[in-house]
Amino acid sequence: REAAKKHGVVSQMGNQGHANEGTRLMKEWVQGGVIGDVREVHIWTNRPIWPQGIDRPTEEMEIPSTLDWDKWLGVAPERPYNDAYAPFKWRGWWDYGCGALGDMGCHIMDASFWALELGSPTSVEAISDDVNDETAPNWSIVTYEFPARGSMPPVTLKWFDGGKKPPRPKDLEAGRELAKGGQIILGDKGTIMDTNDYCNSPRIIPEEKMKKMRSKLPAKTIPRIPENDPYQEWIRACKGGPLAGSNFEYSGPLTEMVVLGNLAIRSGKRIEWDSENLKVTNGRKANKYVKAKYRKYA
Repeated sequence: REAAKKHGVVSQMGNQGHANEGTRLMKEWVQGGVIGDVREVHIWTNRPIWPQGIDRPTEEMEIPSTLDWDKWLGVAPERPYNDAYAPFKWRGWWDYGCGALGDMGCHIMDASFWALELGSPTSVEAISDDVNDETAPNWSIVTYEFPARGSMPPVTLKWFDGGKKPPRPKDLEAGRELAKGGQIILGDKGTIMDTNDYCNSPRIIPEEKMKKMRSKLPAKTIPRIPENDPYQEWIRACKGGPLAGSNFEYSGPLTEMVVLGNLAIRSGKRIEWDSENLKVTNGRKANKYVKAKYRKYA
């Protein structure tokens, strides 16, 4: 984020749903007071859909002729090739990915983060099935606490992955099940739910309430992206048009918030975070995970 600002470059992160109509509707409804004050958000995913909670393999495999293994490793620590890492399963390994949180957090958390202007959490804590130095856990539940922002009250955001799901919202119709992933925004006057990874279709629940409120929803005031297309949004920005909505000035803080969940998972304790100085303030153990040690690579 700082480098992009310093050099004046056009930037965009690939959380494609930020260009969606649904993401804009979510922000307009929340900030228009449709569901009142929001104090709690639940977000969940079926990830991981790759192995996690495992140790590194001991078998050394022959490197495929089509792969430059040293270049694939980049600045990550050197280790023998194994198909447990590449091409797809790298997401679960701390040296290469960030587990379910890193894979889906910047997608599913995006609309809530934007609509509620969450910024940096004051504390994060997590429970999981195992803390492993090699891979992310099979499942985790992460609780983020955010302070009041202007006229908006403090918010508790809870993340569930690996098959864990949030409590069933009281406004959800009988017989209607939670999807494999989504988000629930709990206001003191109502509930918004979206069951898509990219916030394609937020709905006030129950559906009967959505139908009754349709004519009372706030006006569309946020500029739309033609065809909800993040790639055209990016090209337009490169040609001198409006900045992409998920430029690094926005997506940097979003990403920081998301992966603080992994900091809490790996440290095994509640962490208090100083965003300005990028450090945990209530203990040294977690700070060793804040910045990686890179191998020299040319």
